[in-house]
Amino acid sequence: MSDVDFDDLETQLEQASVLFVPPRRTVQMSFADTGDSMEDFAEKSGIKAERDVPDIIKPWMKHHEMTLVRTVEEVEEIVDAAIASGRCSLDLETEGLDNRIYFNDKGEPETVHKIVGYCISYGDAKKGYYIPVRHKPADGGPALNVEPIERTETAITRLCDAAQPDRKSVV
Repeated sequence: MSDVDFDDLETQLEQASVLFVPPRRTVQMSFADTGDSMEDFAEKSGIKAERDVPDIIKPWMKHHEMTLVRTVEEVEEIVDAAIASGRCSLDLETEGLDNRIYFNDKGEPETVHKIVGYCISYGDAKKGYYIPVRHKPADGGPALNVEPIERTETAITRLCDAAQPDRKSVV
């Protein structure tokens, strides 16, 4: 089936049945006698033409290159390069601001709100890397987390240890 142009689909398909094949399921839809527009029918059927993702482009972003990291091997390469450069920035994206520590059922320390991603930049800081680790897209979009998370966090800990050689690691 070719791509569907939603603008003129309703006109083309009056009184017709159409078979849509979204990922993992097939839905039979009929427009006959419903009185719905194509957009109304799609919304009521739970079908989205595209994800509702806000445009977050800021003016300063045009001067920088940002890369979404997808593998733990990439994380390790970035950490190695950051350590070799002798200077870097590390920013954390978290679920919230509650960093109180409690002990889980295994007796291990955890914070209330978890880290969901890391941003790293090094060198001239014109290139940045985003490493998602615990994202849960609210809109049902794909999880882009770098896994295994433990190996990713070990690499980040190595970066922190290199920045503060006298610091005692908690991992």
